[in-house]
Amino acid sequence: GEDGINLYDTIPVSSPYERLTTYARLSYEVGDATFWVDGSYARSLSNAPFFGDYTVGGALGLPYLTIQANNPYLSTAIRDRLAAAGETSFTLGRYFNDILQLQFRGERVSKEAAIGVDGTFGNGFRYKAWYSHGEVESEQSMGNSRLVRQFNNAINAVSSGGQIVCGINADADPTNNDPACRPLNPFGALNASPEARDYVTGAQQSFETRKLDSAGAEIQGDLFSLWAGPVTVAVGAEARWEEQVSSRDDFTIANASNFGILVFSTPTSGGFNVKEAFGEVLFPLLKLENAVEIDLSGAARYSDYSTSGGIWTWKAGGTARLFGDLLLRATRSRDIRSPGIGELFALRAINIGSLNDQDRAGRAAANPAYNPQPSTVTTFTGGNPDLVPEVSYTTAIGATYSPSFLRGFSASVDYYKIKIDGAITALNGSNLTLLCSRGVTSACDSITRDATGTVIQVAATQQNIASFETSGLDMEASYVVNLSNVSAGLPGSLRIRALATYVDKLVFDTGVTRVETAGDVGDAVQRATPKWRGTLSATYEDDNVGFDIRARYIDGGNFDRTRTTLINNRIASRTYVDLGARFKIDDRFVLFGNVNNVFDRDPPLITVNSTLYDVVGRYFTVGAKVDF
Repeated sequence: GEDGINLYDTIPVSSPYERLTTYARLSYEVGDATFWVDGSYARSLSNAPFFGDYTVGGALGLPYLTIQANNPYLSTAIRDRLAAAGETSFTLGRYFNDILQLQFRGERVSKEAAIGVDGTFGNGFRYKAWYSHGEVESEQSMGNSRLVRQFNNAINAVSSGGQIVCGINADADPTNNDPACRPLNPFGALNASPEARDYVTGAQQSFETRKLDSAGAEIQGDLFSLWAGPVTVAVGAEARWEEQVSSRDDFTIANASNFGILVFSTPTSGGFNVKEAFGEVLFPLLKLENAVEIDLSGAARYSDYSTSGGIWTWKAGGTARLFGDLLLRATRSRDIRSPGIGELFALRAINIGSLNDQDRAGRAAANPAYNPQPSTVTTFTGGNPDLVPEVSYTTAIGATYSPSFLRGFSASVDYYKIKIDGAITALNGSNLTLLCSRGVTSACDSITRDATGTVIQVAATQQNIASFETSGLDMEASYVVNLSNVSAGLPGSLRIRALATYVDKLVFDTGVTRVETAGDVGDAVQRATPKWRGTLSATYEDDNVGFDIRARYIDGGNFDRTRTTLINNRIASRTYVDLGARFKIDDRFVLFGNVNNVFDRDPPLITVNSTLYDVVGRYFTVGAKVDF
């Protein structure tokens, strides 16, 4: 209807944000060594409306409110119409963006201090050592959150003794009573009394402290020289200690099952440490003046995590420069990502419900009491302290061409291929039984069965069971020329630059589903990635003025290739044009202005928001820089 409202109509385009940042550093030189200490303090605060409670009043297909025909907030005319129709109640649908508009407040304080020394010794060797400690304290609250029980009490208003009261307070049963209840008028905007709003809403609060201690030392220098140049090495050691403590206030804990939208539901507390040693070497293999230069490089690192033990990473590669114009490069590496504190220690939750066992082959024949669809399976979700680092293998091959006959021009292209094994994800119980039937040992280890073979418990926590693959090309070309070289007397310089990225494949495989998202660009697609993205820019600059123009291209594609029932599953590409200008008034003042999306190109039809396409439209920025 014409009075309908979109959930996102009430979300602000920008939120008030206050930020304070300070930094200080002190250094002192003693011979060839520099001792230093630094510290920083930062505080940020945001306090802004979020969105209305969409879980009540029929939004998103949820149940409508049932309003009794004798509700005293109804007009006499409507009550008479209901009575004439023989109706004792009716359903009401509305978006409570007036009295149930959530209010988010977040405050973040960051403190860090470090001490160290840098220096040289011997024949050009450099060393450094440091220790740092940092803390981030966060306080978040979601005000005006609906309390379900209180809201249901307040919405059921009746007349009693000439007063409008909550129905439960007019009931003669003393056990069904809440003296704090205040009746709520749900009809029309802002008609609910302040007392009723205070009764049906409350604030959720969350507190978190993160700590990081880091220490390390490193030595770098040339060991000796060979026929092609010096052999350079670097060795060092590092250690890190991470800790996170999260909590909620007593009111949030007490009402965890009573909030209409529970925001702070899974506090996380835990920590780990890692000790590492590493070495790198650069080995010049061949050097023929103005003809061929070949360098080889290698690196290795051993990391010992307190949660999972030791693991190696390494890298091997080389470069070849031909005739001073063409540089070829190749690298192969084994890399890791250790699980974060949230993945390791997120609070474990317990749910009891049904499960469809997909690893049932031969079980019924072995035991007639076997149940393939048990209804009371205990399922654990949350963090998993037994996680190990994800392991990836990366291949990168590239070239850069900078011809000597065209000074200022350079072009490069790089191919990459990455595959991650043991990627961390969480699956539900039914999918874990499917993986177990396919021989995935970690999935089988997450399932507990009774003597009949029936599943009785599942650990649906974070697991190292997924894989990730991607490959593509990165390309760049640029040309810089002083205009005086083109024609004598022309001032300034001109720079033209082009960047492009092509993503051939982007696959996330949980073992149950294999999803390819390269070419999917809909806002509802996780890891949505266009096949092509590119930027072409030109900049003119001299001592007093500067102008630039930029074109940004974002490829179109499928909204979501898995949504086969969509009538139009294509999104067209977008090109945005931006302009900028700078004017130097004198040695101290510079004025600048920018216009992004000059032609006000509209975004595609989206459901929520897009991280790929411009959703704001044309916008201007002006400012000034002053040197004191």
